[in-house]
Parts: sequence; structure tokens; C-alpha cells
Amino acid sequence: MHLQKLTGGTLLSRNKEYIVFYRGNDFLPPVVTKTLTERQKLTVIQQDEEEKARQSAASSITISNSKSSQMPLLAGTLAETRAATANWGHQPCKQEVEKMMRESTLGRFSSLIRNHENKLAL
Repeated sequence: MHLQKLTGGTLLSRNKEYIVFYRGNDFLPPVVTKTLTERQKLTVIQQDEEEKARQSAASSITISNSKSSQMPLLAGTLAETRAATANWGHQPCKQEVEKMMRESTLGRFSSLIRNHENKLAL
């Protein structure tokens, strides 16, 4: 029972030589879990502070266009960045697409060659 408490798992089997515990697919020691949650909280706090700073900076800027002044400024905010990433993600340019196609073709050919080499070796 004490060993089970220390490991945080469920005893599956034991004999003279082996003790088998199941700790789950995503098991992390309590110290690591605590550190990760603290770091996540600090990150959220920092993002909130940055967002407040952006909002205060955006509110201090005056816009001469009356139509634009009625709508709140969102450019450069965390909310805008998250929304844009969710909507469009990373759009590769034409050169990146060509490079990916080339790498994919080369990968297929190299895999085919390795496969043939293995067959010839047998």
C-alpha cells in the first residue's frame, strides 16, 4: 500500500522479481504537475497584463475618422491574433507550397528506392 501511494499508480501484478503498476497514459509526478499549472497561471496573468496594456494604448489613440472611432480597435491584440489564427492559420506562399511538393516527391522516391534495395538484398 505504501509503494502504491508513492508511485500514484494501481497495482496490476507482483511476484518475487517484478512489481507492475499502471499509472495511466498521461501520468506526471505531482511535483511536475504542480510546476506546470503554476507556469500556466503565470502565462495567463502575463497575457492578461499585455492585453490590458494594449487596450489602454489603443484607447489613448484618437482617430479622426468618425466611422472608425465608433468601433473599438483590435489590431495587434491577443484576441485578434487568436481569432486570425483560428480562422486562417498559417497560409503558405507559392514557394513554400512548391518546396513542400518537392520534398514530398523526394520522400516518396527515396522510400521507394529503400524498399527496392531491401527487396534486392533479400
